[in-house]
Amino acid sequence: MLTQAVEQCPVTGMRLVRVKGSTFQMGDWNGDGFENEQPLHSVTLDDFWIGQTPVTQGQWQKVMGNNPSYFARGEDYPVERVNYQDIQEFLQRLNQLTHLNYTLPSEAQWEYAARSGGRMENWSGTNEESLVGEYGWFDENATFTTHAVGQRRPNSLGLFDMSGNVFEMVADTYAPDAYRYHQEKNPVYQVEGGERVLRGGSWYSYRLLLRCTDRSIYGANCRDRYVGFRVARNI
Repeated sequence: MLTQAVEQCPVTGMRLVRVKGSTFQMGDWNGDGFENEQPLHSVTLDDFWIGQTPVTQGQWQKVMGNNPSYFARGEDYPVERVNYQDIQEFLQRLNQLTHLNYTLPSEAQWEYAARSGGRMENWSGTNEESLVGEYGWFDENATFTTHAVGQRRPNSLGLFDMSGNVFEMVADTYAPDAYRYHQEKNPVYQVEGGERVLRGGSWYSYRLLLRCTDRSIYGANCRDRYVGFRVARNI
């Protein structure tokens, strides 16, 4: 594993890993994905911070004072059953408390981080299908529930649960052909309204949906027990 700089949020205690930006090929690089993962295209990212784990129920409670999760089993479990507006309210309150600028990661930031800094990784941390269960919780090992974050193996950046446990909402608006509109540097596709992008798969997903390049569509107003998020912060 690479040695990465880590900072801690002064209010929630969440840990963020500093990711060194670079240029990588974003999208389905080996032909195993879906049409909405195309075209493969060059993306350049600046350095950024990203949460070491999904936001937990304990961290959410410190900011929002409630716990909306279906699987309310402990502070270290990922928060879920939150929609896009709920997440934006959390970020707004967190930024007021910390005087920092936490956001959702863009699709490009999320994929680059999941792939251990843009490596050709099918799943976050590995290309070996037989090892997927060592890195993430999914339909074959999760027993129909979320699990406390950070219990599986991290990828090479020290990031946990990027494949499985809960789907993670990102900053981008969903479009099947969004990559055709990406600018080369720090792209993010956002239009008014519209549905959201989920990444990473969840406790109920089959392993194909845990791939780093997979893109799932999700209603902005939906709240489900398999959807959470992690934070990012630009440098």
